[in-house]
Amino acid sequence: MPYVRLRDGQRLHVRVLGRGAPCVLVHGFASDGSSWLPFIAPLLHRHRFLVPDLCGFGQSRALTLSHTCPLTVYAEDLASV
Repeated sequence: MPYVRLRDGQRLHVRVLGRGAPCVLVHGFASDGSSWLPFIAPLLHRHRFLVPDLCGFGQSRALTLSHTCPLTVYAEDLASV
C-alpha cells in the first residue's frame, strides 16, 4: 500500500514497514517520512509502521492543499491513513 486515496481524490504516499501492532509516525515540517527510517529499523519485527509523506513533502510534494489551513489538510490526510 504505497498510496492512500484522500477525500479530494489525490493519492498520498505512505510507507508501510514491518509487522505487528500498527504505529503511525508523522514527520516535521522540514522533512518527509524517510527521516524516521533509521529509528524504526530495529523495531520492524514488533510493529507495523505507517509513515506518510504529508502534502507538499517527499513523494507527496506535488499534492495541492485542499484548504487554506495546512494543519486542517494534514489532519484530514492522517485520518485517511
